Amino acid sequence: MDKIRVYVYSLKGVSSVDYVDMESARHACSQAGERVFTGLKKLPLGPHWDSWDSILSEDQSRVVHLVRELSAERGLEFEIIDLADSGAIALLKSFVKRISAPSVAFKGEVIKGVPTREELEALLRR
Repeated sequence: MDKIRVYVYSLKGVSSVDYVDMESARHACSQAGERVFTGLKKLPLGPHWDSWDSILSEDQSRVVHLVRELSAERGLEFEIIDLADSGAIALLKSFVKRISAPSVAFKGEVIKGVPTREELEALLRR
């Protein structure tokens, strides 16, 4: 059975702080002192697709929800492929296949960008 593949690029690899110099952060003149890390936001991560909303752009979230809805209606399976988690070889393959995020692939056909419901239904009819 063919799966619908949804290619996304999540924010899992994006840190809220790239580098913190501990000496500067705790210096008396910084006025942050021990409170320096209290305002940092943690990104909720999890393997289940419900947690994807918080780490995807709005366009990518819309694509995931639309594919989930259509696959439930038609009894099809879908798979979310996160290009941010992919290794070098998988990224190279996606580059060669010209797959970007968001994209939806089914039976060798690819829709790039955010498809409409009609475009996805046409893709699934093929």
